Amino acid sequence: VRKTDKVPHSKVWIAWLSPKIYAEGDADLDILSTLLADGKESVLYSKLVDELQIAKDIRAYQSSSRLQSEYIIEATASKGHTTDELVAAIDEVVATFKTQSADDENLLEQISIAKNNWEVRFYSGLQSIGRKANQLNSYNIMVGDPGYIEQDLQRYMDVTSQTLLDTTQKVLNPTQRVVLHVTPEPEKQDEPAAPAAE
Repeated sequence: VRKTDKVPHSKVWIAWLSPKIYAEGDADLDILSTLLADGKESVLYSKLVDELQIAKDIRAYQSSSRLQSEYIIEATASKGHTTDELVAAIDEVVATFKTQSADDENLLEQISIAKNNWEVRFYSGLQSIGRKANQLNSYNIMVGDPGYIEQDLQRYMDVTSQTLLDTTQKVLNPTQRVVLHVTPEPEKQDEPAAPAAE
């Protein structure tokens, strides 16, 4: 899908249907987001922003919902580059990521760090009484158990390199996605002056 709008830069969104919240694979995709685009050391940021310099920024995230979720990668093109370049580079990075071995030491270390970061983020999100109440209410609505907190965190602790790679292979299918390109509207040409009246 290609659109023009009143925006300063070209941007692309790539979206896949993904597992609903708390379902198998949901936590794996959260961990995947950290590996792909969280920080300057992440694989998409280091490739597209630092090395190729074709992107100004890049994000990857699992947008978890009750019935059906979406996994989204979005990137803003640097000046002089196109969203098609971004899609091609993202596809290359993701394809390479999928070919890793589950025993790869670097991958195992990255997943371990990502899980620790998610655990810290998990507890940080429960600091206030209001946040705790909202989370308990969410558990009650989504899974029918307000005491689901331990199982929720355990989902992330149970992620392995193999489950992450399997989920990535299954969800990030290049033939089953939507790609939205948004580019700035073309500049309007000045209308020619009307001929002088005789």
